[in-house]
Amino acid sequence: MRTLISTTLIFIILPILGTFASPKEYQSIDWYSYLNGSRLTFINSNYTGGYGGGGAKVTIDLCRNGYFHYHSESSVYVPDAGGYGSASNVHVYGSWKIIRKNGIDLLYGKDTQGQEAYYRLQMGSNGKIYVEGAKYYVQRGKARC
Repeated sequence: MRTLISTTLIFIILPILGTFASPKEYQSIDWYSYLNGSRLTFINSNYTGGYGGGGAKVTIDLCRNGYFHYHSESSVYVPDAGGYGSASNVHVYGSWKIIRKNGIDLLYGKDTQGQEAYYRLQMGSNGKIYVEGAKYYVQRGKARC
């Protein structure tokens, strides 16, 4: 099982793969009530014509019992290299909660190996949810726990 350290790397790498709009104004909300029992999804694809491309999908199920399931899938395809492709599939389990530190709302996670991570939460004035600056789709009440 991979730790949250590797998931942190995924959050660092994913914004590099695509272009993200940074929300300019933020709304203050009760994050725990809003996200409890929800599924968060991030999807990114990057295709550069005949040069190949790649894609990534991250889902985070924030279960009502305080546990989470993090799942990421990614793939790369390079047709000029004979159709070379690679893929990764990561699952991480642990507990979650919302904390506020220095005026910043954070999603805190601790995996089953004891690794901890903090992810900045923001809601843009457009109602979109951003985790570490990347736009996530939220399906309230749809966590698969």
